[in-house]
Amino acid sequence: MVRKKPEKIRGEVFFLGFLFLFFHLLIFPQTIRVRDSLITKIDLGGVEYVSLPRLVRALKGNLWVADDKIVCLIPSDSGEREIVCTLNSDVVVADEKTYCLSSPVIKSGDFLLFPALALSQIFSVVQEEEKSILSINLSAKRETTFLFLEVDTSVYIKSQPLSHFAQEIVVGAKTNLEALPPKGIVREIKLDREKETRFVFYFKRPSVTEVKRVKNGFWLKFYPQPEKNAPLIVLDPGHGGKDPGAIGKLSTLEKNLNLDIAKRLKRKLEKSGYRVLLTREDDRFVPLTERTNFANRNNADLFISIHCNASRDNPRAIGFETYFLSEARTDLERAQALKENRSLLSEENPFLSSELGLILSDLAQQEFLKESEELACCIQDMADAYLGLQNRGVRQAGFYVLRGALMPAVLVECGFLSNKREEKLLRNEKTRERISEAIFRGIKRFLLTYEKKMSEK
Repeated sequence: MVRKKPEKIRGEVFFLGFLFLFFHLLIFPQTIRVRDSLITKIDLGGVEYVSLPRLVRALKGNLWVADDKIVCLIPSDSGEREIVCTLNSDVVVADEKTYCLSSPVIKSGDFLLFPALALSQIFSVVQEEEKSILSINLSAKRETTFLFLEVDTSVYIKSQPLSHFAQEIVVGAKTNLEALPPKGIVREIKLDREKETRFVFYFKRPSVTEVKRVKNGFWLKFYPQPEKNAPLIVLDPGHGGKDPGAIGKLSTLEKNLNLDIAKRLKRKLEKSGYRVLLTREDDRFVPLTERTNFANRNNADLFISIHCNASRDNPRAIGFETYFLSEARTDLERAQALKENRSLLSEENPFLSSELGLILSDLAQQEFLKESEELACCIQDMADAYLGLQNRGVRQAGFYVLRGALMPAVLVECGFLSNKREEKLLRNEKTRERISEAIFRGIKRFLLTYEKKMSEK
């Protein structure tokens, strides 16, 4: 839900963004050479960016912006390269291949900025001066591990968690080091060496990473995470038992697909250190009211309800969509909520008889409305990037299965069983594996941001 800002606020944002960029251009005039041009790098919160329009012009290309999509056409020896970026997303499609950047493409004021760290990855013609890590010193005191990297002060560093048990550190300099023995809390270290050095640290148990820039390099510290349970995620495979859900033209039962995708997703989440529970582990009927009650009883941090779609009116309908609980805005969203809520007819004591219960459950969900929408957006973005299915976007509707959830909650529709072509795709194990991977990446991206917000409160 996008709200337009008043003209005054937009003007202030533009002015502040301009001053911020001007300050960095003046104080930190670090440049990179792109063909015959020098492009200034801008440091924003420890992440270096370059002007995307300036970069495209230096490459003799053209750039168009449509809503949150940025399309770049770059001349090449073999014709023309098409590079599509999404604003505030780290996913880029270049020459029909999908890449995940080190940082998202962003907008500051009216300036479109591209992460400098990903220039060689996406724009291969970019030439940067090679720098080297002068020395590496690894030590440990009990379970705390210390790493000192001696490098030039202009070298960048990027640190991002891959899970509770793994941390990626990317340094904009080369090293001749082939291996680094683990110490302390670190159980394994992997090294990738090209124009930059990529370290992946694997920990014996959930850990915290601190990075500090000093005048002659970087100090890194890895230590055990304070005793705290990993986030608990409840996955809800829709339908089950006497409620088959949608039935495809090839007699595919939605309930079976939902359970298979949920189990695949569970394995991926647990491998990354998250705790996961399923509302059903097999083909049995679970009342809608019991599904969120189960999540609430277990103090879950997230609730994800997994479904497959169907349309009686439009057999050609295709695509992936994600919903969060709010009042339906369109006829399509109302129809979708009505379809999923039909499961209430299978319940012996439907909670619908309690109007007060409905009101209270709606109020409970309102507390997490913004987080639920953000979670839905993260999942939908990853589905758009990795699945190749039509992107039907993020929607809002009054799904009964999401009512009463005392945590961020969404419902995903993984594809249309009423479309024969998409039904065949959903019957394929590789498709269901890709679907679970896309949802996994969306959840992971959301949790990394959400946990940070919670820790700052």
